[in-house]
Amino acid sequence: MRRVRVLGAIGVAAGMVAAPLAIAAGGHHGSGKVVHFEVRGSTDAAAICATPESVTLDNTSYVPASLGTKGTQLQVALDGATKFVGRKGHAMACGSIKAGDRLTVMWTEPGGTSFSNTLTATRVIDNGPPPPVHYFAVGVADTAAACSTPEGVTLDHTTFRPKAIGTKGSQLPVLFGPSTKFTGHRGHARSCASIKAGDRLTVIWTEPHGTAFSNALFATHVIDNGTKHHHV
Repeated sequence: MRRVRVLGAIGVAAGMVAAPLAIAAGGHHGSGKVVHFEVRGSTDAAAICATPESVTLDNTSYVPASLGTKGTQLQVALDGATKFVGRKGHAMACGSIKAGDRLTVMWTEPGGTSFSNTLTATRVIDNGPPPPVHYFAVGVADTAAACSTPEGVTLDHTTFRPKAIGTKGSQLPVLFGPSTKFTGHRGHARSCASIKAGDRLTVIWTEPHGTAFSNALFATHVIDNGTKHHHV
């Protein structure tokens, strides 16, 4: 009986060793069954959705990196089998891809396939356009705002964020447009006419990605923090 129990224990131990080895072999990425390629970039133009379908990527990065030179332009082949999804996984169509959209393109191919831009993409994830850029200027109204076209106000004693968009302390003319939003420092609605000489203003511009700062841009949001109650 003792001998049977020992052999049984050895059999159990051998089974415990063999199981993880089998799992490891089954999950091994180098099995050669399929290969995966991935390229990320921004679209040069809207996708072409008539045969031959394609989209061209700029500012590319590759996974693995050996697939291509980072930053090079890549034309991606598409067809009826390519799956298009948004960044949250919802289904999209080829026609949804616009200029400037950030794409992740994936290829799943039989093991041993070499990467080539003639391969048709398996899956395209459209992450939409890059987030907008925000510019800020803080200063003191030189006079009451002008509230008839052209609307605006001039700031003195300015500070900028990012700092590179202006020289600290310089005077800045700010333009208002039909969609400029005016609020007080607690968020309650105000109007252009509420801005008086000496008011401390925070001006915000929200622009599409890649827009350079210019005082010709209309302010998106103006926060009127009122006047100081003391002098330094």
